[in-house]
Amino acid sequence: MDSLLGIRGKDFVILACSMQAARGITVQMTEYDKIAKIDDHKMLAVTGEGGDSQQFVDSIRSSLKLTSFRQGFPLKVNAAANYIRTRLATSLRTRSPFQVNTIFGGVDIPFSIESEDISSPTTSSSKLEEKKEEEKSKEEEEEEELKKGEEEKEEEEKDDQTAHLYLIDYLGTLCEVPFAAQGYCSHFLLSLFDRKCGEKAPIKADELSIDQAKGILQTAINQLQVRYLIKDPKYLIKVVTAEGIIEEMEMRPHIG
Repeated sequence: MDSLLGIRGKDFVILACSMQAARGITVQMTEYDKIAKIDDHKMLAVTGEGGDSQQFVDSIRSSLKLTSFRQGFPLKVNAAANYIRTRLATSLRTRSPFQVNTIFGGVDIPFSIESEDISSPTTSSSKLEEKKEEEKSKEEEEEEELKKGEEEKEEEEKDDQTAHLYLIDYLGTLCEVPFAAQGYCSHFLLSLFDRKCGEKAPIKADELSIDQAKGILQTAINQLQVRYLIKDPKYLIKVVTAEGIIEEMEMRPHIG
Protein backbone atom coordinates (compact mmCIF):
# COMPACT_ATOMS: atom_id res chain seq x y z
CA MET A 1 0.00 0.00 0.00
CA ASP A 2 3.04 2.27 0.16
CA SER A 3 3.69 4.68 -2.70
CA LEU A 4 7.17 5.68 -3.90
CA LEU A 5 7.73 8.16 -6.72
CA GLY A 6 10.84 9.50 -8.41
CA ILE A 7 11.86 11.83 -11.25
CA ARG A 8 15.37 12.40 -12.61
CA GLY A 9 16.34 15.77 -14.03
CA LYS A 10 19.58 16.75 -15.71
CA ASP A 11 21.42 17.54 -12.49
CA PHE A 12 18.98 16.55 -9.75
CA VAL A 13 16.81 13.69 -8.50
CA ILE A 14 13.54 14.21 -6.65
CA LEU A 15 11.94 11.40 -4.65
CA ALA A 16 8.56 11.26 -2.95
CA CYS A 17 6.93 8.78 -0.58
CA SER A 18 3.63 8.41 1.22
CA MET A 19 4.13 9.08 4.94
CA GLN A 20 1.45 6.68 6.16
CA ALA A 21 2.54 3.31 7.55
CA ALA A 22 -0.18 0.69 7.82
CA ARG A 23 -0.46 -3.00 8.50
CA GLY A 24 -3.66 -4.81 7.63
CA ILE A 25 -6.51 -2.47 8.43
CA THR A 26 -4.55 -0.51 11.06
CA VAL A 27 -2.74 2.78 10.47
CA GLN A 28 0.38 2.65 12.64
CA MET A 29 2.13 5.92 11.72
CA THR A 30 1.37 9.06 9.74
CA GLU A 31 4.88 10.59 9.87
CA TYR A 32 6.96 7.73 8.49
CA ASP A 33 9.99 8.71 6.38
CA LYS A 34 10.59 6.02 3.73
CA ILE A 35 13.42 7.88 1.96
CA ALA A 36 16.78 7.13 3.57
CA LYS A 37 19.90 9.23 3.14
CA ILE A 38 22.73 6.92 2.04
CA ASP A 39 25.29 9.73 1.82
CA ASP A 40 25.27 13.43 0.93
CA HIS A 41 24.42 12.75 -2.73
CA LYS A 42 22.44 9.49 -2.69
CA MET A 43 18.94 8.58 -1.47
CA LEU A 44 17.14 5.25 -1.22
CA ALA A 45 13.36 5.02 -1.03
CA VAL A 46 12.21 1.66 0.33
CA THR A 47 8.83 -0.02 0.62
CA GLY A 48 8.04 -3.45 2.04
CA GLU A 49 7.95 -5.18 5.41
CA GLY A 50 8.85 -2.77 8.19
CA GLY A 51 11.62 -4.86 9.70
CA ASP A 52 13.12 -5.76 6.32
CA SER A 53 13.04 -2.15 5.16
CA GLN A 54 14.89 -0.74 8.17
CA GLN A 55 17.42 -3.58 8.30
CA PHE A 56 18.10 -3.35 4.57
CA VAL A 57 18.63 0.43 4.66
CA ASP A 58 21.00 0.19 7.64
CA SER A 59 22.97 -2.59 5.96
CA ILE A 60 23.30 -0.75 2.64
CA ARG A 61 24.24 2.55 4.27
CA SER A 62 26.90 0.95 6.47
CA SER A 63 28.40 -1.13 3.65
CA LEU A 64 28.64 1.78 1.22
CA LYS A 65 30.09 4.02 3.92
CA LEU A 66 32.74 1.39 4.73
CA THR A 67 33.60 1.01 1.04
CA SER A 68 33.96 4.78 0.66
CA PHE A 69 36.16 4.93 3.77
CA ARG A 70 38.45 2.17 2.49
CA GLN A 71 38.99 3.59 -0.99
CA GLY A 72 39.02 7.24 0.03
CA PHE A 73 36.16 8.47 -2.18
CA PRO A 74 32.44 7.74 -2.53
CA LEU A 75 31.09 5.24 -5.03
CA LYS A 76 29.47 6.41 -8.23
CA VAL A 77 25.68 6.17 -8.26
CA ASN A 78 25.81 3.38 -10.85
CA ALA A 79 28.25 1.34 -8.75
CA ALA A 80 26.13 1.82 -5.62
CA ALA A 81 22.98 0.77 -7.51
CA ASN A 82 24.65 -2.41 -8.74
CA TYR A 83 25.80 -3.16 -5.19
CA ILE A 84 22.21 -2.81 -3.94
CA ARG A 85 20.99 -5.08 -6.74
CA THR A 86 23.62 -7.68 -5.84
CA ARG A 87 22.61 -7.63 -2.16
CA LEU A 88 18.97 -8.23 -3.07
CA ALA A 89 19.82 -10.97 -5.56
CA THR A 90 22.07 -12.68 -3.00
CA SER A 91 19.48 -12.50 -0.22
CA LEU A 92 16.89 -13.95 -2.61
CA ARG A 93 18.86 -17.21 -2.56
CA THR A 94 18.81 -17.50 1.24
CA ARG A 95 16.13 -18.59 3.68
CA SER A 96 15.40 -14.99 4.73
CA PRO A 97 15.34 -12.76 1.64
CA PHE A 98 14.64 -9.04 1.90
CA GLN A 99 11.04 -8.34 0.90
CA VAL A 100 11.64 -4.77 -0.25
CA ASN A 101 11.15 -2.72 -3.41
CA THR A 102 13.29 0.36 -3.85
CA ILE A 103 13.93 3.49 -5.87
CA PHE A 104 17.55 4.63 -5.73
CA GLY A 105 18.71 8.03 -6.92
CA GLY A 106 21.69 10.29 -6.67
CA VAL A 107 24.08 12.69 -8.36
CA ASP A 108 27.67 11.90 -9.29
CA ILE A 109 30.22 14.48 -8.15
CA PRO A 110 33.81 14.80 -9.42
CA PHE A 111 36.65 13.78 -7.16
CA SER A 112 40.44 13.64 -7.38
CA ILE A 113 42.86 11.14 -5.89
CA GLU A 114 46.26 12.51 -4.95
CA SER A 115 49.00 9.90 -5.15
CA GLU A 116 51.51 9.79 -2.33
CA ASP A 117 55.20 8.87 -2.58
CA ILE A 118 55.91 5.81 -0.41
CA SER A 119 59.71 5.95 -0.77
CA SER A 120 62.11 6.95 2.02
CA PRO A 121 62.23 10.58 3.27
CA THR A 122 65.69 11.29 1.82
CA THR A 123 64.91 10.06 -1.66
CA SER A 124 61.50 11.69 -1.68
CA SER A 125 62.88 15.08 -0.58
CA SER A 126 65.62 15.00 -3.22
CA LYS A 127 63.12 14.09 -5.89
CA LEU A 128 60.86 16.91 -4.81
CA GLU A 129 63.71 19.43 -5.02
CA GLU A 130 64.62 18.27 -8.51
CA LYS A 131 61.02 18.52 -9.60
CA LYS A 132 60.71 22.02 -8.17
CA GLU A 133 63.78 23.22 -10.07
CA GLU A 134 62.47 21.77 -13.32
CA GLU A 135 59.03 23.27 -12.77
CA LYS A 136 60.43 26.74 -12.08
CA SER A 137 62.15 26.82 -15.45
CA LYS A 138 58.95 25.79 -17.24
CA GLU A 139 56.40 27.80 -15.24
CA GLU A 140 56.34 30.84 -17.53
CA GLU A 141 55.84 28.73 -20.66
CA GLU A 142 53.17 26.50 -19.17
CA GLU A 143 51.01 29.12 -17.40
CA GLU A 144 48.69 29.60 -20.35
CA GLU A 145 48.45 25.85 -21.01
CA LEU A 146 47.62 25.18 -17.37
CA LYS A 147 44.86 27.78 -17.41
CA LYS A 148 43.37 26.21 -20.51
CA GLY A 149 43.65 22.77 -18.94
CA GLU A 150 41.88 23.94 -15.78
CA GLU A 151 39.03 25.39 -17.81
CA GLU A 152 38.66 22.10 -19.70
CA LYS A 153 38.68 20.17 -16.42
CA GLU A 154 35.96 22.42 -15.00
CA GLU A 155 33.81 21.77 -18.05
CA GLU A 156 34.38 18.02 -17.73
CA GLU A 157 33.50 18.16 -14.03
CA LYS A 158 30.24 19.92 -14.88
CA ASP A 159 29.46 17.15 -17.34
CA ASP A 160 30.24 14.53 -14.68
CA GLN A 161 27.66 16.02 -12.29
CA THR A 162 24.85 13.99 -13.79
CA ALA A 163 21.84 12.54 -12.01
CA HIS A 164 20.78 8.89 -12.06
CA LEU A 165 17.57 7.14 -11.02
CA TYR A 166 17.22 3.37 -10.63
CA LEU A 167 14.27 1.08 -10.08
CA ILE A 168 15.25 -2.02 -8.05
CA ASP A 169 12.69 -4.63 -6.99
CA TYR A 170 12.83 -7.48 -4.49
CA LEU A 171 13.97 -9.92 -7.21
CA GLY A 172 17.13 -7.91 -7.79
CA THR A 173 15.99 -6.42 -11.09
CA LEU A 174 17.84 -3.19 -11.86
CA CYS A 175 16.75 -0.62 -14.43
CA GLU A 176 17.85 2.99 -14.94
CA VAL A 177 14.83 5.16 -15.70
CA PRO A 178 13.94 8.86 -16.09
CA PHE A 179 10.96 8.40 -13.74
CA ALA A 180 9.78 5.65 -11.43
CA ALA A 181 6.92 4.49 -9.22
CA GLN A 182 6.80 1.59 -6.76
CA GLY A 183 3.64 0.10 -5.32
CA TYR A 184 0.07 -0.04 -6.57
CA CYS A 185 0.37 3.64 -7.46
CA SER A 186 2.47 2.66 -10.49
CA HIS A 187 -0.71 1.38 -12.22
CA PHE A 188 -2.00 4.97 -12.28
CA LEU A 189 1.15 7.08 -12.54
CA LEU A 190 3.51 5.55 -15.11
CA SER A 191 1.29 6.68 -17.98
CA LEU A 192 1.01 10.14 -16.41
CA PHE A 193 4.81 10.42 -16.04
CA ASP A 194 5.26 9.25 -19.61
CA ARG A 195 2.88 11.94 -20.86
CA LYS A 196 4.47 14.68 -18.73
CA CYS A 197 8.20 13.92 -19.07
CA GLY A 198 8.62 10.86 -21.27
CA GLU A 199 10.38 10.56 -24.62
CA LYS A 200 7.43 12.03 -26.56
CA ALA A 201 6.55 14.69 -23.98
CA PRO A 202 6.98 18.40 -24.80
CA ILE A 203 9.56 18.64 -22.02
CA LYS A 204 11.67 15.54 -21.41
CA ALA A 205 12.89 14.53 -17.97
CA ASP A 206 16.44 15.77 -18.65
CA GLU A 207 15.07 19.23 -19.49
CA LEU A 208 12.97 19.63 -16.34
CA SER A 209 13.69 22.14 -13.61
CA ILE A 210 13.16 21.28 -9.96
CA ASP A 211 9.96 23.34 -9.82
CA GLN A 212 8.59 21.60 -12.92
CA ALA A 213 9.35 18.19 -11.42
CA LYS A 214 7.54 19.21 -8.23
CA GLY A 215 4.56 20.25 -10.32
CA ILE A 216 4.45 16.81 -11.98
CA LEU A 217 4.62 15.13 -8.57
CA GLN A 218 1.78 17.34 -7.33
CA THR A 219 -0.33 16.29 -10.33
CA ALA A 220 0.50 12.64 -9.64
CA ILE A 221 -0.48 12.93 -5.97
CA ASN A 222 -3.74 14.61 -6.93
CA GLN A 223 -4.53 11.76 -9.32
CA LEU A 224 -3.87 9.18 -6.62
CA GLN A 225 -6.26 10.97 -4.30
CA VAL A 226 -9.02 10.71 -6.92
CA ARG A 227 -8.42 7.28 -8.47
CA TYR A 228 -6.55 5.21 -5.85
CA LEU A 229 -8.41 3.34 -3.10
CA ILE A 230 -5.82 4.27 -0.44
CA LYS A 231 -6.02 7.97 0.49
CA ASP A 232 -2.63 9.08 1.82
CA PRO A 233 -3.00 12.48 3.52
CA LYS A 234 0.52 13.73 2.75
CA TYR A 235 3.77 12.86 0.99
CA LEU A 236 7.40 13.61 1.79
CA ILE A 237 9.52 15.17 -0.98
CA LYS A 238 13.33 15.17 -1.05
CA VAL A 239 15.61 16.74 -3.67
CA VAL A 240 19.29 15.87 -4.18
CA THR A 241 21.72 17.82 -6.37
CA ALA A 242 25.49 18.14 -6.64
CA GLU A 243 25.28 20.32 -3.51
CA GLY A 244 23.66 17.51 -1.51
CA ILE A 245 20.12 16.97 -0.28
CA ILE A 246 18.99 20.56 -0.59
CA GLU A 247 15.30 20.34 0.25
CA GLU A 248 12.81 18.32 2.26
CA MET A 249 9.16 19.25 2.21
CA GLU A 250 5.69 17.81 2.66
CA MET A 251 3.17 17.79 -0.17
CA ARG A 252 -0.56 17.30 0.25
CA PRO A 253 -3.11 16.45 -2.44
CA HIS A 254 -5.22 19.31 -3.81
CA ILE A 255 -8.55 18.42 -5.37
CA GLY A 256 -10.64 20.83 -7.32
